[in-house]
Amino acid sequence: MFGRPVTYIFSGCLCLLIIFMAGCVPREEEVAETAVVKVVSTETAVATPIATLPINMTRQVISTLTPTIPATLLPTVTPASSPTATPIPLPLPPMQPFPTVTPDYPFHETKQIFLFYGDVGGDGTGSLGNTLPSLVIYNDGQLLMEVGDWQTRVIMESNLSPNEMCDLREKIAATGFMNPHDPFEYFTQQDGSAGATNIVIQVEDTFYSFYSPDVDYLVDDLASGYEIIKNFQPIQPLAPYIPEQFLVSLEEWPYETETEPIVWPEDLPLLADLRPDPGQDLFVIENDLLISIFDLFSRQISVRSFQEDEIVYTMLIRPILPHETLQNALAYPRRPKDYVPVLNCEDEPSLISSAIPTATPTLTADLTQLVGQGRILFVTDNDGDEEIFVMEADGTNRQRLTNNLADDFSPSWFPDGQHIVFASDRDGDSEIYVMAADGTNVVQLTNNDVSDYAPAISPDGEQIAFVSDRNGGWQVSSEIYVMRFDGSQLRRLTDNDSRDLDPEWSADGSQILFAQEVQFNELYKVVTVGVESLETTEVLRAFDYRNNNPRPIWSVDGSHFVWAKQVDDAHSVIQIMDSAGVLQQEIAFQSTYFRSISWSSDGRTVLFSAREYGDWDMELYVLVVDAGEIIQITHNQQDEFGAVWWP
Repeated sequence: MFGRPVTYIFSGCLCLLIIFMAGCVPREEEVAETAVVKVVSTETAVATPIATLPINMTRQVISTLTPTIPATLLPTVTPASSPTATPIPLPLPPMQPFPTVTPDYPFHETKQIFLFYGDVGGDGTGSLGNTLPSLVIYNDGQLLMEVGDWQTRVIMESNLSPNEMCDLREKIAATGFMNPHDPFEYFTQQDGSAGATNIVIQVEDTFYSFYSPDVDYLVDDLASGYEIIKNFQPIQPLAPYIPEQFLVSLEEWPYETETEPIVWPEDLPLLADLRPDPGQDLFVIENDLLISIFDLFSRQISVRSFQEDEIVYTMLIRPILPHETLQNALAYPRRPKDYVPVLNCEDEPSLISSAIPTATPTLTADLTQLVGQGRILFVTDNDGDEEIFVMEADGTNRQRLTNNLADDFSPSWFPDGQHIVFASDRDGDSEIYVMAADGTNVVQLTNNDVSDYAPAISPDGEQIAFVSDRNGGWQVSSEIYVMRFDGSQLRRLTDNDSRDLDPEWSADGSQILFAQEVQFNELYKVVTVGVESLETTEVLRAFDYRNNNPRPIWSVDGSHFVWAKQVDDAHSVIQIMDSAGVLQQEIAFQSTYFRSISWSSDGRTVLFSAREYGDWDMELYVLVVDAGEIIQITHNQQDEFGAVWWP
């Protein structure tokens, strides 16, 4: 993806709430939607002297005060006569657990929904509560029901037996509610107003979302099913629900409050200390503190004002329900994906399984063909910022490599698979780092007051190309630089008034392919430049660039390009072209948002990250080129992107 990452800073919870409600990711890579792609010789020095960078290494906190790097901490590079002379043998053995950097993957387990009903969104439903369901039943029979109005809502809990669940499903199905319906035939007429809520209903894998004033005009079968769901009451009595986690919004309130603020209890942590980070207005509380704060709200999901010393705060609380994670708790409910029925209503009603889906699903027949076929570096935002993980090619054995409050992104393998180059903003702006393949021995290679990003290692492991904003800022002029793997011998390769982005090495290391922006939000080209002659050759014609679709990417041997092209508002195609730009293969995919795309070393598969149409999160996929088959390899409730193969 083009451009440097831009950190969005929000001073109040309202901005954060807008971001969460829109299903957006607050940290995103700013992209150049138009570019011309050039290749520049690494032999060409532009009039910028070699810089001596002060560098030092620690495991997690990077100091930049010592001018040398211990040689034992740097990659061992043995130049090869040919980058492809000694291929890595496959299959690879499974990775062993890493010794450092929190090897466990902190995945928040979620329950699968059997039935969901609620009014969500709208102009007046309350900030944190406007995606809470009125009724949700999980596949293990747990039931949560909202009681009261939106200002004093209480979540109550009960349990349904398999008999009750089967009886409810049978009644709903008998109305025709679960039969396929054309969205244009939901209503006899429509209201036409604006500003109200949407009604969202899910029964197993049947899903409806419609504007709430239109409910009076539902066709008969949908209206009958809706009334059964809306008026459902469990046989077992309801009891107050105590969640495991609360999402909390807290901010200072300099205005008058409608009611007298409650004095904050002295036996609880200071309000200012509740935030994990001083500038964070939206955070999670749990354990004993959750109960104490919940009692201050009279066990209601509402807004309260509290006073501590002379400062008044407003606090909103919202439970994270069993089907939610921190990342998607405020997102608009969506159509279920890959729903697995667990209810057996034949003969004696029973649950087939009440297992909770996990981060590493059971391998499907499709995924077994990827066992031992390499490893994948990728980035995920599961803990609120971007961190780097590694996993087997089949999606198993996920292990975390970085763990801090900053963004770590754009990872790339050294050719031997023993080291990783990446970018991080842990020192305040984006810089280039190298670490061992298990996340240890982190070395900072660049150090300045502007951003360096998009690192790419040469095929022999000797040099790193990257983008830097040190010549005018990312909105004006980003240039391509190259340095040795230890950060020395820094050279500027490009000198343009536009942005030069996304460097990529040729198979023999003699060329660097990159994107040069020439007309913002329009087009870019793919151009090669000879290393000795510096003659440029247009390889591919101008391409339209939309929705972060990556530019065409070279295969390892330089014989093909792959890229994603948007077709309409819901569909894209992945196109594979030969080196002359002639289309060889086209595979349809229901997505208009791609974040990264890369080839495997043997050219048999393409790894990419994309957000399927109608979905909220990006997942990782593999395209088997010969078969034209797309295999999903991650199934999680957060964005996963920036994925690259090894070998």
